[in-house]
Amino acid sequence: MAEGASLSIFQTADLSARATFNKIAEANLKEEKKNIHLWIRSRCRFDGAAGSNNPAVCGACCGSYRWKRNGIDLNLSGNDARVVQLGTLGTLVFNKPEPNDEGIFQCFADNGYGIAASVRVNFREAKLARFHIQERKVITVAAGDSMTLQCKPPQSLPPADIYWVIKGSDNRRQAVTLDKRVDIDFEATEKKHAAAELWTSPSDQVFKKGTTVRLRCIFSGNPTPEVYWSKINGSFPDRMAIADWGKELRISDVQMEDAGQYQCMGLNVLSLSNLTKVFDVNIESAPEWEKEPEDQDKSEGEIATFICKAKGVPDPVYDWFINGVPLSYSPSTENVWDHPRIYNNPRFHKIGHNNIALINLTLADHMSIQCNASNKHGYVFSNVYLNVINQAPEIEQEPPDSIKVAESQSVIIPCIVRGKPDPLIEWYRYTTLITGGRFKILPSGSLKISNVTVADAGKYHCKASNKFGVVKSAKVCSVQVKRKTRIEQFPEDLVVKAGFDAKFTCSGSTDFNEARNMVVTWEKDDKPVASTENRMKQNFWDNSLTISGTIVRDSGVYTCVISNGLDTDRAHAFLTVKARPNPPTSVEIYRCPNWDNKAELRWTKGIANNEPVTYFIIQYSTTFNPDRWVSAVAVDYTENTATIDLSPWVNYSFRVIAHNQIGLSAPSKQTLTICRTNPTVPFKNPANVKSIRNRRNKLKIEWSPMNQMEHNGAGFKYLVSYQRQGDPMKTILLNDWRNNSVEVDATEPYYPYQVKIQAKNIMGNSSAKVDNFTLYSYEDVPLGRVSGLVVSNISSTSATITFSWDDLWLEKKGQTASVRGEFKGFRIQYWVDGQQKRTFREDDLPVSLLYPVDWKPDGQTTLVKTNYKMKNLPPFSTVKLRICIVNTVLHRSRTCPYMEIHRLAAVIPITPEVLPPGD
Repeated sequence: MAEGASLSIFQTADLSARATFNKIAEANLKEEKKNIHLWIRSRCRFDGAAGSNNPAVCGACCGSYRWKRNGIDLNLSGNDARVVQLGTLGTLVFNKPEPNDEGIFQCFADNGYGIAASVRVNFREAKLARFHIQERKVITVAAGDSMTLQCKPPQSLPPADIYWVIKGSDNRRQAVTLDKRVDIDFEATEKKHAAAELWTSPSDQVFKKGTTVRLRCIFSGNPTPEVYWSKINGSFPDRMAIADWGKELRISDVQMEDAGQYQCMGLNVLSLSNLTKVFDVNIESAPEWEKEPEDQDKSEGEIATFICKAKGVPDPVYDWFINGVPLSYSPSTENVWDHPRIYNNPRFHKIGHNNIALINLTLADHMSIQCNASNKHGYVFSNVYLNVINQAPEIEQEPPDSIKVAESQSVIIPCIVRGKPDPLIEWYRYTTLITGGRFKILPSGSLKISNVTVADAGKYHCKASNKFGVVKSAKVCSVQVKRKTRIEQFPEDLVVKAGFDAKFTCSGSTDFNEARNMVVTWEKDDKPVASTENRMKQNFWDNSLTISGTIVRDSGVYTCVISNGLDTDRAHAFLTVKARPNPPTSVEIYRCPNWDNKAELRWTKGIANNEPVTYFIIQYSTTFNPDRWVSAVAVDYTENTATIDLSPWVNYSFRVIAHNQIGLSAPSKQTLTICRTNPTVPFKNPANVKSIRNRRNKLKIEWSPMNQMEHNGAGFKYLVSYQRQGDPMKTILLNDWRNNSVEVDATEPYYPYQVKIQAKNIMGNSSAKVDNFTLYSYEDVPLGRVSGLVVSNISSTSATITFSWDDLWLEKKGQTASVRGEFKGFRIQYWVDGQQKRTFREDDLPVSLLYPVDWKPDGQTTLVKTNYKMKNLPPFSTVKLRICIVNTVLHRSRTCPYMEIHRLAAVIPITPEVLPPGD
């Protein structure tokens, strides 16, 4: 591929080059008259005590500034005020910059005691050349093949952004939409082929720390290949992102630890194996300070050492300057003889690359020192000052009159001293010199006492001395030691469910004389509990803290803080608020089936809210029932992927719910994409096939309709086949899948039919076995009669009846004409003679109660005798009764017609002497 930014019809490759400069002053091409300023802030110092040896230079009196361009002193004459230097400042102003103004600029500031040098500035002209004019080309490509359009960008500073546009027939330009693939002419026949490498970034690259790593893989193929990224022997940093539909890996603000091997993989459904490309990523960095030189104040005879140490890849190179003059200059170099303290000075030592030292300092040795550490990626620059003075000791800050401190604490007794050379500091308790142990004299002169005890109480003073004098503090500090503050009742760790209250308690003691100053406060995660937080309230009577209606974010470390102003004691307790987990996020379908009717999902786990997630529930909805979510599968908490079995010819959306011991999370957002499965023949036939025998002269067939999830394709129908014994098979086609019944004419009641029901769609008939059902036509009022009715065991309120019936009535073949339906049993109706309307009652005898215990069928026509005891009869009455044969029709109706049944009447005399007393 030619250098530039080429465009693939499947993906876009960004090959724009990047250049690094020390510093670029960029001119806006659209604002040609804009002024460009290069500036350096001058540094004026006022150091040391009064005296002729102490340089004192005010800001208004700063000395001269001079500029160098490309190492040569800059002469501003002859520019007609187009390039000027502002007044007493060092600032350069370019009015309407020209190309010949480019160069490396450096500023020098001189105040008579030293020369400071600025960083170098690379001043460049911003420009954008025009594209090279080329002849228009016509490229013909077969549908399904890949194609690359070359682009060689023109010269540009800073580097230009590259865009592609499409010029339409109306000459309007429209930006190319970058996605997984460009639009395809569907009139053409697509040529499908496996994934192949089209273009990738170079395999070995070096990136600068802090920049953005961009690795790119473009694969051709049809269907468009998916691109996957991984880091070999490592994991991606948090700053990693996948861009441009998977084709580009980006790592922003790259760090040294991001170096290593990365690989991309391309794959489509026709690929026999993954295409992989490995990239070696090397990270280099500009120098960074490890030890930066510091200003130093010294006195005569001392040694001044300056340390300049930086880290970077590749290793930095160090350059030292004194008053802007490089230490590497040779005696023949211009102006070097103006610096006799530098050249051929036996007191000046350069110790390796990082250290320089000047021994036996004199009052004339004040100077500016510069260190520059650089590599090809940049540099760090430091400008420090050496000041040489003589000064007798002085106490700038006296010790206070008294200090109170609690035992076991640390205390600092101030005594700020200055002088050159640095004075020797001594401290005394009463008249005893203090040395070592828990007593430490700080560089400022103050005294620090660690782990104070009661025995440390007393009066303290300090003394300072050097070769120019001795001084003693005018004040004596009285140190008082108080008993330490202690927590005696510690708060305890709490675990609560969200919504419940949590209460911490705490108490303690302090020095008797400080008790009135003792206060108890509370902190959460090392921050004070806000007084404006309505749910967190402190009870000042018992110093407790109550969190009302806890929520998950209330979890954390709660600290009881007891203080008296002198010392503090703290005690910690943990509050764990358990709640339902947060919903999973980023639920996506990363494989939607084409042939196996299985989808694969992945998601990002949500926050568990202090109670471990036990499992995830994957739910789906379909376009058939978009508001109905069905739980498809549950997976273990360790997983963040799942495989779901799908039905053919369905559009699926998915979501995921997390579960812990507290409850179910809210559902995740549903997948942004829809998974659509391919059609096939139905896998099953209607279930619950039966006949409804309540329509005279009809065979009514009924079943459970198959829902749309079971259709497996368009054009779903039912094929209903039926056959009367001895007749040919007949078939009915039902186009409405919501139908669940069909009626056909029947001439005889309760006559057997052979029935089959099969599902079908445009792909064909169902693949399931078609069951053959024996169903019966309508039922009618029974014609059979019982025989041999006998009444016995008559009492005042009961009697036993015995009657015979034909056992063949139970069979569904043979002698069915009498029952004319499914035999359910008998119904006994009875009433007082002459009072039928007022006294009518009836009892049902189901088939299960009809057989006597000792009865055994012999396979022949047999009369079965049945006994039934009638209870709660009206006393001293004549009772009439009749017995009906009950089938499904009569069981549903409470009517037992006179004309259709066997009628019997029995007289049950009830004698007066049998009546109960008092009747």
